Amino acid sequence: MNDQQSVLAWIEEWKQDEETNLILFYNLQGKKSADGYHLCDEDFFIVMQTPLQKHMLQQLGSNGVCCDSIHGTNAYDFSLTTLLVSDEFGKGFL
Repeated sequence: MNDQQSVLAWIEEWKQDEETNLILFYNLQGKKSADGYHLCDEDFFIVMQTPLQKHMLQQLGSNGVCCDSIHGTNAYDFSLTTLLVSDEFGKGFL
């Protein structure tokens, strides 16, 4: 089993339980992206969100959303992008 198959198996396991599923969207390399998403065939894309993160985004997202990206931290040269909101104390909440 290669790494992509392992990730897909993990995603499929999460999708079994809607209450604990953290996966909002994904696209694996070599797969055609869903309509409306302009991803290249070689793009790997996964969006995850915990229930607490969803709650905090709903509560604090109107104050603004910050985005941070890093790249080159793994053998695949994938980027990791995080979104965060500021809490009531002005501190970032991932």
